[in-house]
Amino acid sequence: ADLRNTNLSNFEGSLDRLPHIDPDAIALQIVSNEGASANDPDTTIDPNAPATVILPTNLQESDLVLAYFGGANLTGANLERADLESSILTNATLTDTNLERADLTLADLEGTNLSSANLERAELMGANLTDTTFEEGLLRRANLEGIAARQMDLSGADLRHQNLSGVDLRGSTLSNANLTGANLQGANLSGTNLTAVNLIDADLRGADLTHANLTDAVLIGADLRGANLEGATLERIQVSTNAFCGATLPDGTTRQC
Repeated sequence: ADLRNTNLSNFEGSLDRLPHIDPDAIALQIVSNEGASANDPDTTIDPNAPATVILPTNLQESDLVLAYFGGANLTGANLERADLESSILTNATLTDTNLERADLTLADLEGTNLSSANLERAELMGANLTDTTFEEGLLRRANLEGIAARQMDLSGADLRHQNLSGVDLRGSTLSNANLTGANLQGANLSGTNLTAVNLIDADLRGADLTHANLTDAVLIGADLRGANLEGATLERIQVSTNAFCGATLPDGTTRQC
């Protein structure tokens, strides 16, 4: 299905598989930017023009493998348990969208707005999340193995106990995010904004935190052995005794245990 530049906001109902978009279908209304309607016999629809598609349906558990949603607006849509494997959602708007337990394996979400979206227990293995916005989003127990995540905006995101080991988050924003108990072992957090982040009991062994901003961060119980904090900002942080044992400090020296 090719749904580029479509508006599928606030979907409701039930759908096993997204149908082919037919401008003559009775249940489907396609309106061009000029307000022309496909149901008006006197109207000519440009098939290449961005359109608004209104479907009285819900995409819950839908089969959308390889679907193209580039630039689409799916605000508030229900895509719970939908199969979006290898789908293209670049620059789409998915704010407040329900993607709980959805399969987004190898999906391309570059530049997508996922603010306040629910991706709890979603499958995102190998997905491209570069430059996405996930402010106040929910990612608890989602599978983020092998994701591309540079320059993401994860401000205020719920990432408690999330496995982010080895993930490349360079240049990302995680201010006020909740990473309690998260596994960030070997993660690349170079140049990230971690202001006021909650890293209680997080595993940061071997993580690259060079030039990261950890102002007001809470690191109580965090394991920073082997982490590199050279050039990092550590103003007003909360840490446990000997928290930096074996870590490289902002001045380039290594704290001896």
